[in-house]
Amino acid sequence: MDAQKLSQILASGGASEATLKLQLKAQIAWSSLVRGRYKASLEIPDTDIEAELKLHPSAQKDDVGYEYIMRPILFVVPRGAPPTAYDARKREADALRARFASCNDGIAFAQGLPEVAVRDAVPKSSADLPQQLRDILDNTEVGHLTPPEQTDEGIQMFAICSKKESKTDTPEAKKLRDEMFDKKFGAKAKRYLADLHRQAMIEYK
Repeated sequence: MDAQKLSQILASGGASEATLKLQLKAQIAWSSLVRGRYKASLEIPDTDIEAELKLHPSAQKDDVGYEYIMRPILFVVPRGAPPTAYDARKREADALRARFASCNDGIAFAQGLPEVAVRDAVPKSSADLPQQLRDILDNTEVGHLTPPEQTDEGIQMFAICSKKESKTDTPEAKKLRDEMFDKKFGAKAKRYLADLHRQAMIEYK
């Protein structure tokens, strides 16, 4: 939803945009404070994740993670351009994708194309990606381009320059790590808040 719709919903519930912003700031500040105070004890060792995964052998067997190195390639389309401009640039992107066979040669060729931006390499873990994007990357061979997508800036693709299997950074492992972290974080935050309450002094005048 847009900002105006959100403000209307907040107002109908007796709140306001300012209230929401203050609440978010408080949550971010509290989270940073707890993380900073208990940083070492909040870390989840890989051995704990591996031990937990052994309790779910079927999930571990089917769950595979990958570390990708990708290069974003953008066919720039000026803001406000008509749909025909996007269509034309998409045809150019499809033509590049058809001849793109390796990052070494393909990146150099793309950099020479007019109004095409080749951005720095981006490392990505499949554990951090939604299933739809993981499926796209799984179906794209190393040295090739993902299907073109329309963005606010133009038509974008990703060159898959590296793909390495990861045994510790899989979607299932990330899910378990997040769950274990949330449990630890909740316990530490609760204890810290109780300590603050005990130490607090209220002065009456």
